[in-house]
Amino acid sequence: MLAEKFVTYTDSQGHLTGLPTLKPNEKVEVILLRQEAPPVRKPRKPPAELAWQGAQLHGDDIGPIIPESEWDMLADDAEDAK
Repeated sequence: MLAEKFVTYTDSQGHLTGLPTLKPNEKVEVILLRQEAPPVRKPRKPPAELAWQGAQLHGDDIGPIIPESEWDMLADDAEDAK
């Protein structure tokens, strides 16, 4: 048995289009794999108890962990690791 894979679509009436031409009186086994529509997901919302309890900034919360004076040292370590 020879396997042939192809993807086809249906027309407005649900009939398959683009089927290959087959020999007369040929026995063919067909397996249909229909693509499922992705499940509809509801938008996520935080619980009401957490409303208006957002993060609070305390000074420079997004500042670098390592001071700029030590950045050159990090670059040297990266070159040594290569």
